[in-house]
Parts: sequence; C-alpha cells; structure tokens
Amino acid sequence: MVSFLYFFNYIIADFSIVSTVAVFAFVVYLQAMRVEIPLTFGNVRG
Repeated sequence: MVSFLYFFNYIIADFSIVSTVAVFAFVVYLQAMRVEIPLTFGNVRG
C-alpha cells in the first residue's frame, strides 16, 4: 500500500510533463490531418 501511494505521488508530480507531451502530440496529430473544404463547386459558376 505504501509503495502504491509513493508511485501515485510520483505520477502526480510528473503529470504536468506528461500532460504537456500529450497536448503537444495531439496538436501535431491535428496539424497532420488535412481536411479539404471545397469553397467552389465545379458545376456552379460564379
């Protein structure tokens, strides 16, 4: 039980680093996704 609490405190202490890396990876993933939104249509003139 004591080792679990020590491990839990260690995770909480490093949570800021882990969350920063996770947010960075998520933003890189979103930047890599490419969504093409057609602003003009081929069959519509204008």
